[in-house]
Amino acid sequence: MTLNGEQRPNREFSEASGSPLLQFCALAHRTQDSDRATPIIVIVLKDARSGPRFLVDPGWRTVLGAEDVEYLESLLSDFL
Repeated sequence: MTLNGEQRPNREFSEASGSPLLQFCALAHRTQDSDRATPIIVIVLKDARSGPRFLVDPGWRTVLGAEDVEYLESLLSDFL
């Protein structure tokens, strides 16, 4: 974000307002042959005060095909 021609990180603006900057990432799954809405399986949250928090849909295994369950289990264990 620019202010008076200077590049400043968003962090400065959030600290000025007293609110921590919240960053997030959403992991969704869609098969190649699907035109349906993409279900979000994992949301990762991180703010200036804490490390990342992983919010995982408890029913994620029912959304994925069998071939993808093993891959996501491996991915989630890597996050730990």
